[in-house]
Amino acid sequence: MNQHIDDAPDTQRVFIALPVPLSVTDAISQAFQQYPQYIERQVPVQKWHVTLTWLGELENPHQYLSRLTKSMMQDFLPTVRLTHVGRGKKRTQLWAYVDPSVSLLSIRTQLIDRLRSFRCPLPPNIRQQVYIPHIHIADLYSVAGGVGLADYPTPVSFAAREAQVIYSTPTPKGSVYEVAGEIRLSA
Repeated sequence: MNQHIDDAPDTQRVFIALPVPLSVTDAISQAFQQYPQYIERQVPVQKWHVTLTWLGELENPHQYLSRLTKSMMQDFLPTVRLTHVGRGKKRTQLWAYVDPSVSLLSIRTQLIDRLRSFRCPLPPNIRQQVYIPHIHIADLYSVAGGVGLADYPTPVSFAAREAQVIYSTPTPKGSVYEVAGEIRLSA
């Protein structure tokens, strides 16, 4: 029996992230003054986030949403502390690095455990993947890949009150993000 196009499963790129409050964007934005000749494109501030886990392409992600967005109360309000701005692991990106604190890693582990509990398909070896929490803030010119760039200290922090489930749709002008749901982390 042929499946009609209308019956095709809805596939969506999904990730879970902490939103960055506007109070933090000013401190990060100061770093751009250190790298003007290297920046090809600044990531729009409204797209800045700290990814907790990348789920990749999911079929019918809505089926997981109600279970995933249940509150995940913490004993105390998790603090996310930025350390510096510098070249990313991908050398053509500029990142604001986040301290991989015990509370941040614990939230990530709890999310992965929650996803596994209802058999959400996860990327292989998700627990073994190196997790470097960061905010992708700009793309650098490719010729800057071989240039040594100094890090810029950015000692700023914010309280993580919620995580967001975000759908990412690629377009020719860059990905479009849609917040599909929120996971409360505090009372």
